[in-house]
Amino acid sequence: MLVIEMGFPGGRYHATPWDKHVNEGAVEWPPSPWRFLRALIATWYTKGEGVDFDSLRAIVHKLAPLPEFYLPQVTTSSTCHFMPLYRSPLDDKTANVYDAFAHVGEGKLRFIWRDVTLDDRDKEALNILLSRMGYLGRAESWIDAIIADVDDPEVNCRPSATASGNGERVATMCCLSPEDYDSWRESTIAALVKQKADEKKAKALKAGKEAKGLSAKDRKNIEANVPPTLFDALQVDTAEMRAAGWPRPPGSRWVSYELPGSSLSTAHAARVKESKRPTVARYKIRSKVPWTIFDAVALGDLIHTRLVWLSDGSSTFTGCDDERQPLKGDHAMILSHGIASQIGGMRITDITVFNKDGFSARDEAALRSLRDLDEYGRKGKKEIDNEVILIGIGNAETFSSERGVIARSDKWVSITPFVPTRCPKYTRAGEPKLDENGRHIGSAEHELRRLLEAEGYPEVKRITPIPRATVGGSSRSWLSFKRRRSSEHRKPLNDAGFGFEIEFAEPVEGPLALGYGRNYGLGLFRPG
Repeated sequence: MLVIEMGFPGGRYHATPWDKHVNEGAVEWPPSPWRFLRALIATWYTKGEGVDFDSLRAIVHKLAPLPEFYLPQVTTSSTCHFMPLYRSPLDDKTANVYDAFAHVGEGKLRFIWRDVTLDDRDKEALNILLSRMGYLGRAESWIDAIIADVDDPEVNCRPSATASGNGERVATMCCLSPEDYDSWRESTIAALVKQKADEKKAKALKAGKEAKGLSAKDRKNIEANVPPTLFDALQVDTAEMRAAGWPRPPGSRWVSYELPGSSLSTAHAARVKESKRPTVARYKIRSKVPWTIFDAVALGDLIHTRLVWLSDGSSTFTGCDDERQPLKGDHAMILSHGIASQIGGMRITDITVFNKDGFSARDEAALRSLRDLDEYGRKGKKEIDNEVILIGIGNAETFSSERGVIARSDKWVSITPFVPTRCPKYTRAGEPKLDENGRHIGSAEHELRRLLEAEGYPEVKRITPIPRATVGGSSRSWLSFKRRRSSEHRKPLNDAGFGFEIEFAEPVEGPLALGYGRNYGLGLFRPG
């Protein structure tokens, strides 16, 4: 007796039956003996060191008879994936793919051959191959298989001819015995020779010519398409089988197995609750000429223009109603920055589009359609070459593992300059006008505090001016940054740029951007 015990460390078995398409959602259960023997041979070819070829052939021939099974209780289910088929940056086509599987959990499957006995040499060789067989079926079907030492194993799945007849029956692909294969091959070749001769005769009669018999070359080609032994048949590539027109693999047969009544159940689709509207879209940008943080507002303006066009003028991106009147409240912020580990670096690698009120389906479609930022001249020639790659769309929690601009902190430090929306106020005598706290009204710090209060942020403990920006390890003036949108004809009231460190009395959620151009990348802060 030989018993092979197989566990599934991933808890799932993924395999599609031979006569089914993957999108039919069918699962091959139990695993077919044909599949198992092919996997055993494939393991030898890739990881067979220490096992000689003769032992492999002997093992395969001995395991060709029909096994019995012990099947653990499983639940069949499937997931649906829309796989991208990117043939170009502008190709947004997807393929709908179903991934059907049997959830096995910690259950153990057993192949049982009652009349098979292996000598010590073959048993050792089989154990080596089983220990190296990483998966069975699709690559995500990880397995852990061994030869089990049991005297009287429990069986709950047998060929229908020897079963009780009370359970569900399933067709399973098995092997012919080596002897039956030889007889099948002989009769198959004879049938193919007759078919070829009849086709040749009919073709000759249709052309008004004398019919001739098959040549030696014709017979040789027919015999070459039928593997000489069962062992060779198990090694034929699936593409070669289909090219040769085999309705099923040569040397295989369908055997009806009876499943135990409680071993197989189906998981019903869970009802998905309506989730909150997404508020964050994250992108990577790849350009021939890399963007630097000094051009953040120019890049934000370019992305804004493209999103307005893609969304057909959605108010989320325009900030205006249908009559082009500014809406109360805020609209989407387009924030350019580096990766989390280099968020204060010079090069822009990441783009975050954020809208606190969430994106509608129309907005989300526009965000997913954003592929590049290329501008075309009069002759259709590209003036800018920028590819934008969508990383994901979700909420702040989706990107909580990254300590980027979407974060929670009580200290925030300027990345791009804060450009005030008001000018400093002076008396007629030229003296600064002061508020009740002695701060210059309209100054950069006074304006920053006013905007924080207007936005409803918690109490500010301290605001510290940062005279110069630290970019990529070097000190740069805030005036090195572009501080106005290229598409806007009006200049900001105060064209200066300032940097600050803000400390709140309690942590606040990012992103934090304030002042002129905040929706395009100016006035952006990072966690301190």
